[in-house]
Amino acid sequence: SRGGEATDFETLADSVLVGAPGLRLVERETGHGPVRIAVRGSWRFSPEDLADRFVTIGKAAADFWGDEGQPTFLALAPLAGPPAAPAQSGLGLGDGVAVWLTRDQDLDQASHVLIHEQLHAWMPARVGGVGAGRAEVLDFWFSEGFTDFYAYRMALRLGLITPEAYIAALDRALVLQARHPAGLTNAAVARRFFSDPAAAGFPYHQGLLLAFILDDRLRALSRGQADLDDVVLAMRSGQGPAPRRLIAAFGELGGGNIEADLHQHVDLGRPIRLWPGELGDCIEVMAGPDRQALAPGAGLSRAGRAACVALLSGL
Repeated sequence: SRGGEATDFETLADSVLVGAPGLRLVERETGHGPVRIAVRGSWRFSPEDLADRFVTIGKAAADFWGDEGQPTFLALAPLAGPPAAPAQSGLGLGDGVAVWLTRDQDLDQASHVLIHEQLHAWMPARVGGVGAGRAEVLDFWFSEGFTDFYAYRMALRLGLITPEAYIAALDRALVLQARHPAGLTNAAVARRFFSDPAAAGFPYHQGLLLAFILDDRLRALSRGQADLDDVVLAMRSGQGPAPRRLIAAFGELGGGNIEADLHQHVDLGRPIRLWPGELGDCIEVMAGPDRQALAPGAGLSRAGRAACVALLSGL
């Protein structure tokens, strides 16, 4: 039971059980309901600072989606790994989040996985959801990749990362894309997802890059009147699963039919190419022998920096 109420197996399976000597518990009362934090182990940040950061993230997410949020639980536990290779793992659990980190990370480094998993309270379930059972993996480009796009965008909006770090994340996605054989189909990725670590990462950077180019395209076609934010918010009232809602909402907002794009880049796994577009002054797109590369553009100079931050964060 939970709070004296009976529960079912589905709810129990979407839960985390944590306990250890010295487990630290922190609670915060917020306008979006109580937030509870359980922390195992010692870290470069205090449980109290972690709670403050998680509350800030939860408020930003609820404000973006325009709802009241919900009571939330966060469990943090250490993840084994060498200090030179920080690693993160997490699970979004409906009204809770479980996160595992290597111990050497600071709170800013930990924020990406915190935001990503917190956003899973909305994406993909509240925008149509994805395929059931084995078919779920076929939609990870949306449920994980688009969520990663919004995790970076929200971190930039909150000032938790610099625009240079955001551009570096996009460049890393291009590096990872170049390491995969061209034409790695979505079906092939799904078959290998749980057995091949390289395949497991593919939907994340694939969806991140796809979300970025669609955001840029819609902004350009609408002359700055709409972007991907408008699309995902419109998806909440759409019909069908999330991928179908994405296609419909993108077209209704003036972006055209993106079914061919999804077929080429998701179904067939063909590489995603970035174009400077309206972000050309903020991001420099360079051609290389085996991949595109990104670097901060001249617009990120002191005079144009604020405008670039607003543009890159979709504000």
